[in-house]
Parts: sequence; C-alpha cells; structure tokens
Amino acid sequence: MIVKDEGDHLADCLSSVKPIVDEIVVVDTGSSDNTVEIARRFGAKTVTFAWCGDFSAARNESLRQATGGWILVLDADEIVAPEDLPRIRSFVDRDEFDAIQFLLANYSDDCQSMWWTPVEPSCSYAKGFSGYIRVPLVRMWRNRSEYRFHGRVHETIVESIRNAGGKIAETDILIHHYGKDRKAQDKRNLYLELGERNASERPTDPKSQYDVAVQLKELGRLDDAERYYRRALALDPKSLLAQSGLVQVLVRSGKLDEAEAMLESMETAGAPPTVSVNLAIVYMNRGRLTAAMEKLRAALEKNPRDVVGFIHLGKLQERFGNVSSAKKSYRKALDLCPAFAPARTALNAFERRVEAKKLVESGDSLSALKVLKDALKEDPADAITYVAIGSVLMSLGQTDAAYRMLLKGLECEPRLTVVRERLKEVAAVLGKLEEVEQALAKS
Repeated sequence: MIVKDEGDHLADCLSSVKPIVDEIVVVDTGSSDNTVEIARRFGAKTVTFAWCGDFSAARNESLRQATGGWILVLDADEIVAPEDLPRIRSFVDRDEFDAIQFLLANYSDDCQSMWWTPVEPSCSYAKGFSGYIRVPLVRMWRNRSEYRFHGRVHETIVESIRNAGGKIAETDILIHHYGKDRKAQDKRNLYLELGERNASERPTDPKSQYDVAVQLKELGRLDDAERYYRRALALDPKSLLAQSGLVQVLVRSGKLDEAEAMLESMETAGAPPTVSVNLAIVYMNRGRLTAAMEKLRAALEKNPRDVVGFIHLGKLQERFGNVSSAKKSYRKALDLCPAFAPARTALNAFERRVEAKKLVESGDSLSALKVLKDALKEDPADAITYVAIGSVLMSLGQTDAAYRMLLKGLECEPRLTVVRERLKEVAAVLGKLEEVEQALAKS
C-alpha cells in the first residue's frame, strides 16, 4: 500500500485482508495523522517515502520492500469481503497464473456511467450508496522485479506484466472501494497536473491522454477535454471508454450530429445498452420521439435496471400523453436508485404537473401556476412544465409572460412539437410571428 492521511479508513482495509496475507507493507508519503501508528498496530512494515509527484515511484518503492512470493495491492479506502478471501488465496495455491484481475467496485450514485451496477438495498457493503461503477483492475501478481508500475498518475502494472509475457486471470472478485467521490474533490487539480505531465512524457500512450480528458471533463473544460479524447482515440480507435467520454463532451457542447453518428456506430459494434439509452436521449433532443421510444424500450429490455433509461422513458411517455405509464417509469427509476437526485426530482416535478392539471380543470389557475413553479424548481430543464405554465398564463391574460416561458421551453427542447406550436400561437397574438420563426430556425 501507499498512503497519506488515511487514518479514517486504514484499519478497516487491513482488517479485511489480514487473514490471508503474510506481510503488510505500507509506504507513507507524508501523513500528518495517525496513519502510520495504525499500520504498525497491524504489524505492518512501514516505510517513509518523500513525495516526488509520481504515484508509480511510490508504488514501486512498496514493491521493492515486499518479500512475499505474491503481491496484493490495495488502497486504504478499500476492503475485501470475507467470502472472497478463499477465492483470492486459491489463485496462489493453484500456481497457474502470473497476475489476477479483480473488479473494483467504486461505490457511487452516478448511475449515468456506462458501467454502473445497482445493488440491493440489503447489501451490507454499499454503505448507503445505490450502486457501484465496475472497473477491471489487476491488483495481484507474482513478486517479480520486472513487474513495475508506469505513469505519474492513474498508474498501471499491466503494461510491464504483459511485456514480460505474464498470464493474467480475469475474475469477478470484488474489491469494495469507497473513496471515489472524496478523491474526486480533494485530488482533482493534482491529478490534472500530474496527468498533463504524464501525457506529455508518454505521447503514444492512449490511456495517458484519456486520463487527462476525464479530469478536464469533470472540471468543465469541454474544448480541452475533447482534444484529449480525440488524441486517445487516434491512438486506440476501439476504446469504448474514450468513445463514451467524447460523446458526453459532444452532447454537452451541442455537437449532436457527431454525437449521434458516434453512438450509432458504437451500438452497431455491440456496445452496452447504455449506449442505446444515450442515443435515445439524443433522438429526444432532436425531436425524434418515436425513434427515441423504440430505442429506449429495446435498451431497457436488455438492461431493465437502467435508471437514466427509465427517467427518459417517463419523459417520453408524458410527451405522448401516457400519464399513468410515465408515473410508473419515474417510480421505477427512483426505486432502482433512491439516492439519485434526478430520479427523485423527475418524479416530484411530474407529480406537480399532474396536480396543476387537476387545479386548472377545477378552475383554480392561480394555484396551478404556483404548483407549476414548484415543478420548475424540481426540474428546471423540462419543456413540458414551461408549456403548462405558458398555457396557464395565457388563460390569465398574461400573454407576454407566457411568451417568455415558452421561449425557455424552446431552449430546453428545441424540436418538441408542442413547444413550437404553442409558441407560434402566442406569437400570433403578440404580433411576433416573424421573430418566432427566426428563433425556431435558429434552434
């Protein structure tokens, strides 16, 4: 292990694997808390390493200190389940492979990730999260001097193992990781700085370019992220990770033509169902609602636990006027991932729209308007809510305000027919048809 200020997590990590390890090596890179004390309490060999801006250098020092025949690498905010310990040990006893690939379970509520997996509410390892992002990683290998880490950040051992002809076993054994969100906050700028240095030092390594792209995307620097994603794909055109990242950047940048073409190509190549969900969302943005519905239904048949898919299925069903089905879809999304805020806000906003419609039908337009404004607070990017507000304002004689609301709805979903038609109706009353035609053409 390499550690720094991990006093809150280290004991849980070491307790989880102590039954199967013969030696614990902890390399500390400058802790100011009780990390080293905890490590020594577990009988660990502790080594101080002066931080030099290179994660691989610290990792390789930990490997140099190890004396066992096999090495298992963990981070301090990770644990291994007791039931998986015998499975790990069995690979050593079988003496058949040179390295073992695990599945890192990064616990997170980011169910928009292509590799997010929901967990049952009763899962004792989830610690309040609704699921985890699966990342295959080699974390155990024979203790050989030629097996060493490469890369200043997001370091990897795989390159050296493969170069030495090592045989890697792929397993479904989970390493439970709880620090993804914390590290994203605390180390984002550090990772970007080291990543950019790493990418310049390893210009032909697609992973190095990809790692920088991810950091830039998280920081909202979309143009820079796009550039690095394209570099990664130029070096490895089949990288699903880089393709997925680039598509997200293109969508956020409004470059829907290229995003759609990429997603269709990925889908044809057999990408996971999440790609089809993302393609359906692009279709929705472009007003192709029937095609989006077909794509979503097919994707959800393949993966009936896609939270984002059910949210957008609900939105589509609303747009087709199927209110009862929309409610079921929103509820399904929330049941699958209770901690995912967009699922809750989508359901809450939907329920307020339904309530507002009943109020309008009963003649209480002012109360309906208040409820619809609450719906906007829940989901400020839903065009249907703006249409409903526009209709209520028209009934109250507030035509100018209705016009402004419908223009905002147009910004949310430029191709949604009901927005465009209602906007034309209001513009005709105001004598602004020419202005609206220009806005529609621009959108």
